[in-house]
Amino acid sequence: MRIDPGALYNQYKQSSKVQGEASVRGGKVALKEGQVIRGEILDINQSGVKVKLSDGQVLQARMTAEFQFSIGEQVSFVIKDSTPEQLLLTPDMNASEQVMGKLTSILGKAGLADTSENQAMLKLMIENNLPIDKDSLNAMAKLQKQYPEASLKQLVFMNKHHIPVNSENLNQMTMLENNEHALMKGIASLAEDITSQVHFQVMNKKY
Repeated sequence: MRIDPGALYNQYKQSSKVQGEASVRGGKVALKEGQVIRGEILDINQSGVKVKLSDGQVLQARMTAEFQFSIGEQVSFVIKDSTPEQLLLTPDMNASEQVMGKLTSILGKAGLADTSENQAMLKLMIENNLPIDKDSLNAMAKLQKQYPEASLKQLVFMNKHHIPVNSENLNQMTMLENNEHALMKGIASLAEDITSQVHFQVMNKKY
């Protein structure tokens, strides 16, 4: 299966910045995608988690992955999606003291070593809403060994969008990335030239 470079580029660089409202007890609170919130876990059920924020508001949300938390635990989350229909949360990977032990536990259950490489893989899979069960983690680890020339970001992206991982598709991904780098470099150079020209014109007017 070949991939369409144009469609792939749009998917690869797409970032939906959706702002919505999440249902809370006693009213509504505006939440943005990417916002970090912290609160106490009040309940964990099949529909998700119930979190009490520091201001007393209670959110009902879904998790992006099966992360083991305990009722009463204080947890930091990153909002992945916030619309009137749903609130989607993922653990804040920057709260290292909070997630480090849980990441180690997940890797152990999957039979993977607790290395910085495997932790980076697990974090990126969680951030991209990919399954983190034993089979999924081992499959991603296998791809990393099979295609050492590929970046972890490329492999996770292709897995997320159901793009077959092979040398041809990886080459196309790399070409798209390189083209983007060249484009951004050209834009930066153009901006510098324009700034220099404006400065030159301003100085000439003074004299």
